[in-house]
Amino acid sequence: MHLFYTLATVLQFVNAWLQFYVLNELLDSPLYSLWGPSLLSDLVGGRDWQTTGHFPRVVHCDFNRRRPASVQMDTVLCVLTLNIYYEKLFIFLWFWLLFVAVVSTLNSMKWIYTLCSNSKAQRTIQNYLSTAPLKCSISDEQFFRVLGPDGLFIMEQMALNLGDIPASYLTISMRNICQSWLESDEFDDDEQSPLTGVKSIKHT
Repeated sequence: MHLFYTLATVLQFVNAWLQFYVLNELLDSPLYSLWGPSLLSDLVGGRDWQTTGHFPRVVHCDFNRRRPASVQMDTVLCVLTLNIYYEKLFIFLWFWLLFVAVVSTLNSMKWIYTLCSNSKAQRTIQNYLSTAPLKCSISDEQFFRVLGPDGLFIMEQMALNLGDIPASYLTISMRNICQSWLESDEFDDDEQSPLTGVKSIKHT
């Protein structure tokens, strides 16, 4: 489960950078290497589209006008009013996609680190267990072994999404389940689903 979640975060940041790359290719400019900051600087500095050529407001339009026995090419001026709004919209999209790509990359790096090391999750669970009103006969190492990597991952997700108080209650209850399970001799180190077959829960 932990591995699949980490792969999902990697796919998210790859998708974000791919969209950012496509947007840059769509807005390819011979003047700028970084389109968003450069165009924003032009707007702040008062350099309009007549100087930069980006999102022109007035262009020449060629069209054919049919006359008896002939077709005449006419050129007129076309006003592109919507480019005023498109310019601001694409500036926002450029910075937004860059922000999403950077945040997705940092999030992916974080979960890759947690996939390689469970020390942070174990410290968090130990802090939760220290708040239990009654002592338990099993050690923290035994409890971590029962939870396994996926169990530690789920507990960490509970802490992130629900908060410390619900996560601490769940952690203590899980340890009580583990204790009753070990005392009833139902625990086997080779089992893949260690919490299967639990018959009772001891409340503290």
